[in-house]
Amino acid sequence: MTTSRTSNSDALDWLAETAAAADLPWQESWRTSLDALFTWVARFSRRTNLVGDASPRALAGEHVVEALAVAAALRDAGVTPTRIVDVGAGAGVETLTLAVWAADAQVI
Repeated sequence: MTTSRTSNSDALDWLAETAAAADLPWQESWRTSLDALFTWVARFSRRTNLVGDASPRALAGEHVVEALAVAAALRDAGVTPTRIVDVGAGAGVETLTLAVWAADAQVI
């Protein structure tokens, strides 16, 4: 596991700036949930290799941005998901990010 000195807060600041620049969905209220997600992944990646690089900046750049790109595509298509299915192919960072974005959706 590669680590970084970038804090969760720094990664979330970067994410907010990146989302604004790329017209990706972003709400400041998501910081609490994403901060908890970054902390959880880092904690459990010490035991098991959940993702290649569990640093906050890598999670933001490699996983959360991808999920926000999917959210933007759905938004632009006028789709509001009611159900999100995770096929179990990884740590679930993308799915949990989509769950933050679509808070009323059922996550399976």
